[in-house]
Amino acid sequence: MEVPDKFTWTVKFDGLTGFSKDRAALVLRDPASIGKSFDDFWVRFGNGWGTWRFKGDPIANFACKATSEFDLSVTFAALERNEDNMPLLTIQGPRGQTVIVWASNNLKEWEPIALQVLDERRFTLLDEHADPERPRYYRAALTNGSPIEMSNFKILPNKKTRLSVSGPRGLPFTVQASADFESWEDVFSLAFQSRPITIQDGDAAEQDIRFYRILINNTVVQDVNSIKETIITFPDDFVNE
Repeated sequence: MEVPDKFTWTVKFDGLTGFSKDRAALVLRDPASIGKSFDDFWVRFGNGWGTWRFKGDPIANFACKATSEFDLSVTFAALERNEDNMPLLTIQGPRGQTVIVWASNNLKEWEPIALQVLDERRFTLLDEHADPERPRYYRAALTNGSPIEMSNFKILPNKKTRLSVSGPRGLPFTVQASADFESWEDVFSLAFQSRPITIQDGDAAEQDIRFYRILINNTVVQDVNSIKETIITFPDDFVNE
């Protein structure tokens, strides 16, 4: 943590009576472990201010503790171009958090191009879908570590299936279904919300077996542990309602 060479402290005590156990004061610590304090300081007496000096008895080294707040911001630390003139972005954020990066050609339609867990404070991303001859816009946000998952699998009385999906808010996704793991069809597409989204699959009633998975639309997954292609099986993973 970088700090300035000098601190100016203003200390105010309110509501104290001066009686035992109802007092407050600055803590003196000498010799200091780092730095030092001046011998004189300003004290407010009534409605005015005046200087006060210890004159070396005691030595006026006050103890203090500086701590940093956890920075939850995400920024673009560098925007460059590689040897092929393609955009190369360096994104910086808090270690251990998950970042989504979106790109747009018109500031209206946005597509996610990366989902990255920050093992270090920054990572570099190459936008392979950019056109070097056209403007390209980017934005980034933290997901707060929301996992991508399916849950609450139900078979309804009409034999349709119902399930819930959840993930990082604002990230577009598609739920797909298949009977053979070869041919997949889209069941539902939307963007994750702050709460799980409940969907129904009307075609499940016509299938003896059905598999489901979540795909992230047009996303280059930088960390395979962040998004796993979740597969659930109908009817094995479903319960009757």
